[in-house]
This record gives sequence, structure tokens and C-alpha cells, in this order.
Amino acid sequence: MKSLMKWTNTFEVVPQSDEDGGLLRRLLDASAALWNEINYERPKIAVRFCVRTRPSVS
Repeated sequence: MKSLMKWTNTFEVVPQSDEDGGLLRRLLDASAALWNEINYERPKIAVRFCVRTRPSVS
């Protein structure tokens, strides 16, 4: 079994005001949702690509 390397990027976001805090929270939440959606679809796309490009056996 191959081991897959996993990592996370962490950073600190400091809003300058309460209004900024709400906007940043919404932006970061939307960014995380998009990242999760992209990474959820990626293995399915790879499988479809491999099946389509596999040479036929005669």
C-alpha cells in the first residue's frame, strides 16, 4: 500500500474591524467549500481519464 503525503497550509487572518471579521469569515468559508468540492471531484476525473485513455487490448 502506498502512503500518501498529506499536508495543510495554516495562516492567521486578523480582521481590522467587526465588519471585516464577518466578511472574512464568509470569504474563508466559501473558499474552503470550493477547495473541498474541487478535491472531491478530482479522483473521479482521474478515473474517467484513465479509462478513456487506456489502450485497447486485441
